Amino acid sequence: PIGIIMYTAIGGLKATFMSSYIHTVYIYVVLCMFSIMVYATSPDLGSPGKVWENLKALAAVTPVPNNYGGEYLTMLSRGG
Repeated sequence: PIGIIMYTAIGGLKATFMSSYIHTVYIYVVLCMFSIMVYATSPDLGSPGKVWENLKALAAVTPVPNNYGGEYLTMLSRGG
C-alpha cells in the first residue's frame, strides 16, 4: 500500500484511476482463473455441461417452489 499511496500522491487523480483500473483487472483475472479451475478441473463438476446436468438432476429430486418446472436454472420464477 505504501507504493500505491506514493504513486497516487505524486500522480494525482490520473494515478488514482489507473491504480483502480489495475486492481479491477487483477480481480477479474483471478475470478476467471478460479472459475476455469472449478469448471474444468474439478472431478465432481468437470465442465459447464456436467454442472447443468447436476442441477437438472437436483431439480428432479428437490424442486424449487414457485420456479417454472421447479428448475434451478430458469428465468420464469414468481419470486423474482
